[in-house]
Amino acid sequence: MALRLSKSFTRFIREPLLICLVIGLLLFLLDQLLDSRDPKTIELTKSEVEQLVAQWLDQMGREPLPEELAGLVNELAQQSMLVREAQRLGLSEDDVIIDRRLIQKLRFLVEDSAVVAPASMTDLESYFNANLSRYEQGVTISFTHRFWDSFDEEIDWKQALTRLNSREEDDQLGKPFMSGKDFKDATLQRVSNDFGDAFASAVLQLEANGEWKGPITSRYGVHLVRVDNVTPTRRSDFESVLNQVRSDYDLERRDEAFKSYLTQLRDEYTIVLP
Repeated sequence: MALRLSKSFTRFIREPLLICLVIGLLLFLLDQLLDSRDPKTIELTKSEVEQLVAQWLDQMGREPLPEELAGLVNELAQQSMLVREAQRLGLSEDDVIIDRRLIQKLRFLVEDSAVVAPASMTDLESYFNANLSRYEQGVTISFTHRFWDSFDEEIDWKQALTRLNSREEDDQLGKPFMSGKDFKDATLQRVSNDFGDAFASAVLQLEANGEWKGPITSRYGVHLVRVDNVTPTRRSDFESVLNQVRSDYDLERRDEAFKSYLTQLRDEYTIVLP
């Protein structure tokens, strides 16, 4: 009896009509599943609304009023509808701007994953020691100058230096200079910006003994200069540049993570050339 039922069941499930019915049922269930995600339904989540409130609070310094929140929600819903319609019409296809934005978002996602765990102090110190030159404090110079806008003036430079070194009528000599007369712990970059590279190089060669020297030319005219102090290039303490080291280290981690991701993708994809 059991054997007869088994054979009957086997013949039954092999019937073409039954197979068609099963396939139809599966297709119906799949269609129902897809229909449950109605493309014409915009469902805003609680977290999205909370984010709107947080953004408003950050910008305005207070929570939105009910009518203001309703306006924000309506604007978000409109954006979602427009995006969905644009996707339905295929407007995102072959769009360079959208492609670039997607690449940018993917890159941010990959890079952010590389810095989820904060860098340890050991890693940061090792990175600092491997890149000491990056954190050096450059030369600074303190000096005073007197300015003339040309060599054509009938000036006895030797006499002017004597007067300056003897402190005779110190402030009476020269003309006003747009950046002032006195520079304290100025970087070479600042001196170059204010006077020109040739002047900065010449001033750096002067002995820092408080004596007036010159004349030295700049892009603006002629100067007599007294160098009071030169601080040479020096190494920064790790603690004083810790924030910069952490930023540089994380930036390098991000870059390495994206390079590694690209390498992985190249192994997975096949490039077919024309």
